[in-house]
Amino acid sequence: MILASPYVFLILLSGLGSFFRVPYMGLLASIFYATLASLMIPIIQLSDNVAYEHYFYSSLRLSYENSKFGIGYYFLNKFMVNFVEYEIFRALFIVFTLSVKIYLLFRTTKFILLALAFYFAFQFYVDSYLVRASFATSFALIALFYRFKGQPIIGGLFLTVAITFHLSTIAVVPLWILANLKISRRLHLVIFLSLFVFSQFPLAELTAELLMLILPNSSGVVKLFSYVGSTHGEAAGILRGSILMYSFIHICFLLLVDRNEAMFSDLNSFVLNCMLFAIFFLLVFNDMVVISDRISRFTLFFYVIGVTIVVGSLSQGKRALAYCFLGCFGILSGLILDEGPYDII
Repeated sequence: MILASPYVFLILLSGLGSFFRVPYMGLLASIFYATLASLMIPIIQLSDNVAYEHYFYSSLRLSYENSKFGIGYYFLNKFMVNFVEYEIFRALFIVFTLSVKIYLLFRTTKFILLALAFYFAFQFYVDSYLVRASFATSFALIALFYRFKGQPIIGGLFLTVAITFHLSTIAVVPLWILANLKISRRLHLVIFLSLFVFSQFPLAELTAELLMLILPNSSGVVKLFSYVGSTHGEAAGILRGSILMYSFIHICFLLLVDRNEAMFSDLNSFVLNCMLFAIFFLLVFNDMVVISDRISRFTLFFYVIGVTIVVGSLSQGKRALAYCFLGCFGILSGLILDEGPYDII
């Protein structure tokens, strides 16, 4: 049986909902979207779903030594398989990852529905099927937020949990340490523009080779090096739609947010640092898509927050135009990029 795209349905609902301003609508709509997504997504066949399902049921008899995934994800599967079916596990996964992002939106912006429309249009599809990576991303986002709030011990614990789900989360550690660093607008612009220069060199492949020389016995490094020359290690380039869109958001943020101030506010500086981390990997490591896309995804959600901060910095009239543009752009892009229809499991 074939099911028309639930992603398009969510994009249309959130995109249209972003035009309405009703008391408590952000909270009610967020709960509704999370519930709806948890009901629709688990019943369709997505990329890697068979592998995740097989691992879920195999975890009953697998020892950790024979498990190819992180220890956190292994024990989560081993615990949950005793109580629920895989479809329920996926539903709970959707609820958890969406709840983390919704919580961050409520703590950082008042344009909740606009942010959700943007998220559903450009990021949710991949987040909904990369189960292990999305768990790690959710914990990493919590860790970064606690770091921003001045609670490094709690943040460090969440970051450690994230690493147990996906070893590549180690790449977030430098950002976690420097998350609250405040730099001037001019220096940030210089760093951002320099990334386009570095993007012309095969730095991802060189990094993989260097790590192989330093840590030849590390299973993670060996796996990373195996991508060199494979389809996973193909160059992505910098003229992709996603890079152009996120670069445009980045420039708008630098030019419009806190433009009358010498320095960015604490929150805006934190969001900008996390955005810079994502665009750094998208640009500088574009010669190996498995690195650029996987690592950048840990903080790509901050571009969703960044969009709303940019909109909030506009005058009332321009804000209305931005709302219309972003709502229509999100809906149209979601329709064009959608992979549906989908087979029902």
